[in-house]
Amino acid sequence: MNINSASVLDESYYYEDLDLKILDFKKYDVPPHWSMDLTTKDVCNLSYVVDGRAVYYVDDRPYILNKGDFVFIPDGVAYSAYADKRNHLVVNSILFLYTYGESSSRKLPIPTVFNVEKNIVVKDFFNELGRIWEEKARGYRLMAKVTALKAFHELIFRSYHSNHDMQHSSNENQHSNRIDIIKEYIHKHYNRDIQLEDIADMLKLNPIYMGSYFKKCTGYSISHYVNCVRVSQAKSLLTMGRYSVSEVAEQCGYNDCYYFSKVFKQIEGVPPSLYQR
Repeated sequence: MNINSASVLDESYYYEDLDLKILDFKKYDVPPHWSMDLTTKDVCNLSYVVDGRAVYYVDDRPYILNKGDFVFIPDGVAYSAYADKRNHLVVNSILFLYTYGESSSRKLPIPTVFNVEKNIVVKDFFNELGRIWEEKARGYRLMAKVTALKAFHELIFRSYHSNHDMQHSSNENQHSNRIDIIKEYIHKHYNRDIQLEDIADMLKLNPIYMGSYFKKCTGYSISHYVNCVRVSQAKSLLTMGRYSVSEVAEQCGYNDCYYFSKVFKQIEGVPPSLYQR
């Protein structure tokens, strides 16, 4: 990381000038087959899947959300959503605006989709915010703002703390970090044309060396890992019952449906059509 990028990271890591304005808190309990048409709003949306499963399209990229997942949609970004075919979907959403001091253009360092896993603090803050908004006691907007800031403090700290540690890792952790970065890149770009040269350039490695290094550390090639990630995502989309095999293939990064079916059967032992409801 060069000096300029390091200074940007340090500047963003200390975000004491972050301010939030909570506009609304919504609870959705929708039936199977529910869908939301493509929309673009001038407010930010942070949603938490309380129960069920859905596919969100954020800026034309599909994300599969399960119970416990969060999705962050910045203002001005187009998105749509579809509920699972069999189950009710329960989602809690915060609609808000934010500023960094006098600026409203700096982006929040929060990924599009994430899961707080064992860290129940964020979930507790989210539930508390919902209770405050529902009761609407005197000063509830101020209390909602305070609670939301605590939640965002946790989210931003976790995000930047992780990135900061990764960029400044010690030599003994460098090898495992490289593998983690490669895997993370594949998970984020599985639905696109992944080129080894792009990953190698990001890590400042020779593409051939990087491929050999990955296989030595993991026991399998990068291309095999890409196919495994894509097939895993494809299974989830197929079981939703909304898409054809060719549509799923395209959404998971395959231009050739026949090749997708071949790879799918090699990994799962059965053709993708058997996963369709």
